[in-house]
Amino acid sequence: MKAFGSKFEPHLDKDATIKFILNTLLMDRDIDRLIELLDISQNVGGIEGEPSWELEQAEDKDRSLPGYSEWSNWAYFRATVDPDFYELSHPEAYYTTEDFLRFVNLAVAAHLETYPEERNRLAALITLFKNYDHMMDEL
Repeated sequence: MKAFGSKFEPHLDKDATIKFILNTLLMDRDIDRLIELLDISQNVGGIEGEPSWELEQAEDKDRSLPGYSEWSNWAYFRATVDPDFYELSHPEAYYTTEDFLRFVNLAVAAHLETYPEERNRLAALITLFKNYDHMMDEL
C-alpha cells in the first residue's frame, strides 16, 4: 500500500476497494489479467479474484447491456469487494478512465520502486499506459 500513502484507513477511505484490489494483483504477481482488462483489443469486460473482488470496465457500447445501464455516463471502471469478506466503508466504487489509470500508475510505480527487477514483466502494462495517454490527449 506504499503507493497510496503511509496511512491506509479502509474504514474511511472511499477508494480503499481499488487500492486493495490493485495491491492484491501486484503482490500476487498477477499483472497479466490487469493487462487483459486494460487492453481494449482483448475485449475483456472484467476480472475477479479471491477472496471476492472484481474489477469491471464498460465501454460506451456496453451501456445497453444488463448491469451497465445503472452506471453513470462518466464511469468506465468499477471496483467491488464482497462486504461479507471485507469491512470497507465503500465496497463499491466507480472511476473515470483517467482516475482509474492514476491509481494503477501509482500502484505500478510503487511496485517497481520496491521490485525494480519486475520492469521487463510490466513492460506491456507500461506500453498500455502510453496508449491510454495518447487516447486521452485526443479527447
